[in-house]
Amino acid sequence: RRGLIDSAANIRVVNFIAPAVCITYGALALNNSALHRLNLSTKNEIKEDHPFFRTHIDNYMQVAPGIAVFALQLAGVKGKNTPGREAIIYATSIAIAEGVTTPLKHWAHELRPDSSNYDSFPSGHTTTAFASAEFLRIEYGHISPWIAVAGYATATATAAFRLYNNKHWFSDVVAGAGFGVLSTDLAYWLNDKILWRKKTNASLSVFPVYNNGSFSLALVKVF
Repeated sequence: RRGLIDSAANIRVVNFIAPAVCITYGALALNNSALHRLNLSTKNEIKEDHPFFRTHIDNYMQVAPGIAVFALQLAGVKGKNTPGREAIIYATSIAIAEGVTTPLKHWAHELRPDSSNYDSFPSGHTTTAFASAEFLRIEYGHISPWIAVAGYATATATAAFRLYNNKHWFSDVVAGAGFGVLSTDLAYWLNDKILWRKKTNASLSVFPVYNNGSFSLALVKVF
């Protein structure tokens, strides 16, 4: 249990300030004319400079920091938790992210910049990317701060590609970043306080899910 306790102990109230600010900004932008104008000007500047830009790399970059955690484990670099517990924590994080962003998309009913549908707010890709980056930071940031920087740089690039692909407004990716970090921090807390609080004979299964260009992990606990 030492790894989980050490990881969870580093998560304090201050960790939730930045995610809360990002989420609040994104929510305010739904009905604030000044922030909406900023969304429009950002979109117009991007389209003016890169009118034909299109890439699908953001579909894969969103989970790259998470995959890096398990790659480092395979390379013999020990994280704060065992590979099995890391898998459960990551699955919990993605489950929280999906459980929050999917209903919000239906509630907000925000039209995407390319007018393809009304699932713009918040950015699911960005949420997953920052959840993955925070996961990498907690597991390996103590070894080198550059590992955490690389994870967050990848997440930021994913958010930028969502803007350049004309799939999201600026406020969508800002909120997505907040939801992503919050999802992982909550996942560590939940796994420490609930899943591992008592010894049980429960079995846990983790498996990947790919749906409409979005990766996720499913967690099944059988008692």
